[in-house]
Amino acid sequence: MVNIKIDKTYSIKSDRSNFMVVRTTNQRESIISYNSTLESCITSFLEMKIRLSSAESIKELLSEIKSLQQALTLALTPFKIKVEVAK
Repeated sequence: MVNIKIDKTYSIKSDRSNFMVVRTTNQRESIISYNSTLESCITSFLEMKIRLSSAESIKELLSEIKSLQQALTLALTPFKIKVEVAK
């Protein structure tokens, strides 16, 4: 089963039927979303993080998106997946 740590709080996990975005706080896991593909799971994570952003300008939001993109690409390197969202 897939268990990819994205950062200190979030990971991507899987079971037989789904890929899941999982949030871990105080050693307790909460499933944020269920997804049928790894691609939709990554998209779900990105959309959630963008919606929860406290950015106050487009420039600041783009910077946060680029940071997310880098973290995801690093976490997904063993799977040879590169995440490209913003340039």
